[in-house]
Amino acid sequence: MVTNPERKSTSKKKKKFPYGTWMRSQEEDKDPNSSWLLYRPDSYDFPPTRGRSGFSVLKDGTFSLIQPSAVDGRETKAGTWKLVSPGLLQIKVPGSSLTELRWKRKGKDLLEVEMK
Repeated sequence: MVTNPERKSTSKKKKKFPYGTWMRSQEEDKDPNSSWLLYRPDSYDFPPTRGRSGFSVLKDGTFSLIQPSAVDGRETKAGTWKLVSPGLLQIKVPGSSLTELRWKRKGKDLLEVEMK
């Protein structure tokens, strides 16, 4: 069962859930020591790079971890997600040590994300 991801937060503002595929925008990261990284929608016009990581969050509870593959493509690991609180997902991806994803919306097409 998937928790309603569009419920109201305690700040009286709706936190619109970022469904879709989000790819890392390492070119925009300002602090290389921060655990918070910037992500944009997969449809964003990124500059060329050798591999780009990301993730997908679908309404049906499916979570996918996206990593660069050895042949300049994408390798995807499927898992699940559950909303724990506004801005925090519990994620389960077999073969990955990641257990949570936190996000802050920085604009319509920009997320700041921390994965642990």
